[in-house]
Amino acid sequence: MMNTKAHTLGRLVGESLQREGMILFAKNPDMLYAKIESFLSAAYDIEMHLNAEAKTLLEKYERDLDKSQVDSHKMFLMIKKKLIRERNLVLQSDPTISADDKINHLAHLIQQGINKDPDLDTTGDSNALLKEVKRVLTIEMQQEESIQIEVRKRLSHYKKTVLEGTPEWDLLYQRTVSELMHKKGLDSA
Repeated sequence: MMNTKAHTLGRLVGESLQREGMILFAKNPDMLYAKIESFLSAAYDIEMHLNAEAKTLLEKYERDLDKSQVDSHKMFLMIKKKLIRERNLVLQSDPTISADDKINHLAHLIQQGINKDPDLDTTGDSNALLKEVKRVLTIEMQQEESIQIEVRKRLSHYKKTVLEGTPEWDLLYQRTVSELMHKKGLDSA
């Protein structure tokens, strides 16, 4: 399954680095975007695996939770938080990590990926490349944040009937995000 966020960011970062003359890539530009997307996807895949692991741990103790009447969603978040702390991870969905730290983390992942990839040649200063990647990511994160604020505002009346973090909430949230992005012309379609 393609991560559309990683796909979009990969294309935007790649286009910017080429436009600014910071990266040379003689082959098809789509290959460059795919490489940057793969660097980002690795970060998002870690989070997906962590969610699956937290869910498995939660299911293991589900019978005990039923007896104690503990909210399973809160327990899931507690398990996930503990795994994040134990593994010293930076996750894009972690609300305790600042936007600047998330941007910095992703920018360094991209820079490291570019530096390690034998097909990618950079021109000039590595710090300038990192600064440009951070600039692109910052613009995108700010747009995303404004959309998230608007989505939460629109969905606030659902909080009494649909519990945040449930599959129903996630579906409603994603549908509303897609509608807003389409309305603002930010969707990739």
